Amino acid sequence: MRVATPILGALLLTLASLSLLGVKLTLFHLVSLLLMVGVSLDYALFFNREAGRMEDAARTFRSLVNCNITTLTTFGLLTFCQTPILRGIGSTVALGVLYAIGLAFLFGERAAAAGPAR
Repeated sequence: MRVATPILGALLLTLASLSLLGVKLTLFHLVSLLLMVGVSLDYALFFNREAGRMEDAARTFRSLVNCNITTLTTFGLLTFCQTPILRGIGSTVALGVLYAIGLAFLFGERAAAAGPAR
């Protein structure tokens, strides 16, 4: 459940955001959602990976943030394209991976092991 919940949540939040922005879904949006789900799966799996040492956990976190920033930059730039297809792909993936990393962090095993903040 810790792996599937962030993926489903990111998918639903992306669809809701696109709907609120008045975007009509096309085939390219749906293909972009598949890409976003694949990236979300990676985030969810890595945040639920057992890290033996704190150094490994910190390295994994930094790597995931780095990957997320580069993905957001790449697809975020596509949202400024004049071509509607590229703009749709960029906005869909950028929104999705932003939601995905946040939800994967919230539902990850380390967050669950830490328990509620006191």
